[in-house]
Amino acid sequence: MAEIHNQLLLKGFKQLLREAESQSAPRRELRRLEAAHEIMSSIEEDISYLHSGFCLAGLPHMRPENDESRWIRSNGKFHLIITPGAIVTDGQMRVVGVPYGAKARLILVYLMTEGIKSRSISLGKSMTAWIRSLGIPVTGGERGSIRAIREQALRISRCSFTFQWDHTETQESVIHDQQLVEGGLHLWAADEGMFFPKAIVLTPQFYDHLRNHAVPLDPRAIAYLKGSPLCLDLYVWLAHRLPRLSRSIE
Repeated sequence: MAEIHNQLLLKGFKQLLREAESQSAPRRELRRLEAAHEIMSSIEEDISYLHSGFCLAGLPHMRPENDESRWIRSNGKFHLIITPGAIVTDGQMRVVGVPYGAKARLILVYLMTEGIKSRSISLGKSMTAWIRSLGIPVTGGERGSIRAIREQALRISRCSFTFQWDHTETQESVIHDQQLVEGGLHLWAADEGMFFPKAIVLTPQFYDHLRNHAVPLDPRAIAYLKGSPLCLDLYVWLAHRLPRLSRSIE
């Protein structure tokens, strides 16, 4: 993408588009060119945010085989550990599992973007309004977005997260164990047997930690990559890493 940006600066969008069309470039390349041009030529006042820990180590891409298992992901000296939580339904306790996939990542971006402003986060006047605010079409049914979003929101609200940074020189580790969510109003969806949070409150510990470790993101890039957990992981990692480089890397 950096090469496309350089070419746009040198030749301009129209010239690059003519060259690409004359060479019968794949539609995928034309979309990349159009997306880069849109981002470079427009002014975006809104900024999204994500905690640096989730930029360094992502969630599972797919649903883990066992909902009761912890998720551990390491990146150099940083380690992310997610411990699944539980709820009681119909008098029975069940473990809800760790969040996963693209929708869970979009929820985290939304929560942390709003969490920069306030600990108390409204998820919108209705569930469908919130889902649309994430750029996801609202669909019902067994495989619809409503059920998937509700499940991922529940998993995020019930899990606990460990952020661990190792320091080789001192042979010590800095560890933060915390839940993201302290509490909030929940709506019971009897037809699907699942909770959906209408509003949540970030824990004081995570709220303070987020404000000190928030990584700014371009919401247009998030919207463009929203369907792929891998692409979202690569983008947020680069957004965290590139501003911290002290020299060019070939």
